[in-house]
Amino acid sequence: MKRKKFLPIMISLLILVGLIWLSYLLSNNEDRVLNAEERERVGGTYVRLSAGYTHYELAGPDSGKVVLLIHGGGPALWIWDRQVDALHKAGFRTLRFDRYGAGYSDRIDTAYTWELLVNQVAELLDTLNIPQPINVVGRSLGGRTAACFAAQYPDRVDKLVIVSAALMTPKNQIITRIPLLSLIPRYIKRVFGKMILNNMMEKYEPYIDNAEDAERYSRLLFDDMRYKGTERAFGAIFRHDNLLGCRESNRSLSNENIKTAMIWGSNDGLVPEKRIKSLKEKYSHIDFYEVTDAGHGINFTHHKEFNKIVLFFFEL
Repeated sequence: MKRKKFLPIMISLLILVGLIWLSYLLSNNEDRVLNAEERERVGGTYVRLSAGYTHYELAGPDSGKVVLLIHGGGPALWIWDRQVDALHKAGFRTLRFDRYGAGYSDRIDTAYTWELLVNQVAELLDTLNIPQPINVVGRSLGGRTAACFAAQYPDRVDKLVIVSAALMTPKNQIITRIPLLSLIPRYIKRVFGKMILNNMMEKYEPYIDNAEDAERYSRLLFDDMRYKGTERAFGAIFRHDNLLGCRESNRSLSNENIKTAMIWGSNDGLVPEKRIKSLKEKYSHIDFYEVTDAGHGINFTHHKEFNKIVLFFFEL
């Protein structure tokens, strides 16, 4: 009797698993290879680092102090489009790049640890012979990368700006090292990726001035997920504590020799207000700036307020 009741349940579960697997197989969007020919087609500037090719842009006054802009886990270096001109007019030189696994940088098949992300920053600065110390601005995942870089290389950072990042220090690495865990974000990205990006564009479009720019940003968003290895790299970000932060990030936040600011939008759905309050209590020497009604994409949607804060902080 029990076996008769159990059999339909097992069959239902097998059908469900089969449908999930089928939807995954049929939703593969990766139909392009990011190789030399493709890079020549899309254009841009590239440098070969120890782990792979990195797409970057170095612009602004030759004699200006360098501001390094580190993007997050979503949009690549173009997310800083609304900062570079303001920084150049203020006399700064900007360096922005695509992290491994995003934009036009290599989708390397490796563990996406903090060491990998920090080494990419350090090697890029060394290869381009960037005068240091520099100012570093990082948003979301890039904010965590910036904090980890400052912790490892405090003498290379003058001022640090962390944007839309909770900066939680990991207490336990066991769960993030479960191999199957990365399959969940990979499935979400493949099956629901277009839906998520459409939702992102709907939030950004009211802040885009013309149809030409809207089309360009939409193309950049959707093209990014078409390169083979993007999904694998995205899943790897969810392992090795990358969503939380490196254990050493507390060193940079506690280092009063590095002038640090945190910028946060009051409507940020990914960084809760209680986390910002706890950071304020823990790090009283850090300058905190809140932009009312801004969400996670604060530097794009509220660029005028954001740029004003950054330039004010750099002048302190």
